[in-house]
Amino acid sequence: MAANTLSILSLGASHIAVTSITSGTDGVVVLEDVIHEPIYGDPQLKNAWMDEVEKGLRNVAGKTSLSEVSEVILPSWAVLSKLIKIAKIEGDGQREVVRFEAANTLPNGLDGFDWDYWELGNDGYEKDVLVQAVSTTFLAELLEVLKRYGVKPERVQGIFSAELNAMSEQYTPGSKAALLLDIGSRSVSLIIKARGELPFIRSFGFGGSQVTQAIAQKLEMSFTKAEQLKLETLEKAADSNNLSTLNETSEGFVARLVSEVQRTLALYRRQGQSGNPECILLAGGGSQLPGLADFLERKTGIVTRLYDPFRGITSGRRLPMSQTGSLSYLLPAPMGVAFGNGQSANLLSGGAYSRQGGGNRNVWLTAAASMALLAGLIVGLKFHLGVLDVQQRIAVLEAELDPMESLAEQVNEEFALYTYRTKLVESKQGLLTKRTQWGAVLADLQERLNRVEDVWLESIKQETLSASDTIERLRVTGRLLDRQNPLSVVSSNSRSRVEVLLGSFEDSPFIESVADRRFDTSRPGILRFDFSLIIDREASL
Repeated sequence: MAANTLSILSLGASHIAVTSITSGTDGVVVLEDVIHEPIYGDPQLKNAWMDEVEKGLRNVAGKTSLSEVSEVILPSWAVLSKLIKIAKIEGDGQREVVRFEAANTLPNGLDGFDWDYWELGNDGYEKDVLVQAVSTTFLAELLEVLKRYGVKPERVQGIFSAELNAMSEQYTPGSKAALLLDIGSRSVSLIIKARGELPFIRSFGFGGSQVTQAIAQKLEMSFTKAEQLKLETLEKAADSNNLSTLNETSEGFVARLVSEVQRTLALYRRQGQSGNPECILLAGGGSQLPGLADFLERKTGIVTRLYDPFRGITSGRRLPMSQTGSLSYLLPAPMGVAFGNGQSANLLSGGAYSRQGGGNRNVWLTAAASMALLAGLIVGLKFHLGVLDVQQRIAVLEAELDPMESLAEQVNEEFALYTYRTKLVESKQGLLTKRTQWGAVLADLQERLNRVEDVWLESIKQETLSASDTIERLRVTGRLLDRQNPLSVVSSNSRSRVEVLLGSFEDSPFIESVADRRFDTSRPGILRFDFSLIIDREASL
């Protein structure tokens, strides 16, 4: 049997890459080629991102044939990933059980999503599954873009399932757990995995673009130019001024990242794990920040290093291993696809495959529909033959049901009264819960202010932009004291502390985002701030 070669397209917020990997019959995995293309659009703008992906595909198509691509990996910000436990049943009904449990677990269920699940554990009674879902509209638009460049994938999956396969094969041979931190431009994905145990996963809604935005603000340049400057500095690190700027503007991002990792480790131990993972593995473009590994290791006490995607594999003749070091941070997910042998959730199973034109599959679907119609005719014939007997039984049942109808009316009246009273109770409970939750919001804000220190609020009030506005907003006004630089109008220390404060607010379980930020820098040593906190709708305030 010939060796199997996979061509894998990885899509990130600031890059695309095509990786070719060969798996031989002897189990040897060979990295044949990696073609990488950066994209520079602001990753927070979804429409702009799709346009940048198309530009990147156009450039990559000039270097290799994209028609060979069979696997596509989506970034964590584009895919909803959730570990859930479901009851085990036999047959096709298992998927409906997953849908039901997901509807009870996820904020909006799975309506409007193409989705699939991957079974990770089975004790004979229950299953642990990883559910992955992507917006149907988003996936349809992406597949249309891919199709224009000859890409008709057989499988689309999120980065979590791909990297779980990579970790299982390369970094969890024993009982000790490893933590993978993939730092992308728009999001950060975190996996803790030990052999024989269910994984622990989290995704953070921020990434390396936060550094780019800080550079753009400091140097007064566009986001695109700031991203290019950041990448050039990471690759060459020759200009000391640029390197100094990168270190300064990355402080807020690194502080926020370390805080989230420490919080995750606390949650991991709280779920019954005996201790911390034995190592932290860094991947993604953000892993290239100077000194990040050393800083994480000091703060967590855990050995931290870059993920090595070449454990157990080799490189082909076209791509000597000595030339792949600069792109290693892109490879954990593609390696996971190669190691997985199709073991993962396939987001095309939600109907996207048939919408993009699934080749001969449509022929088989037509044949299957014809067979189903023929079977229906046979069943209908049998039903007609027994219709007389059924009509006689219906007449007997109708005579028995007449005295029960009056009783049913009484039951309906009592049920309507019960429903009315239940709604009254729920309304009062809702008011009580809302009052309690507002107290929790204010306590959470106070705790985050205390962490930054020397910050006080002057006012906090609800804000309504219009009569039809249903979004909960809090308008916050306060001041930040800079004890270290009392004569400076706005010091780097003040900016860094404000970034940490705003990032902390965005991390609050009660806050969706921070908007309409205003700063008054007229007084030395004091930075006056004014912004709106958009309350998370899931907090049900």
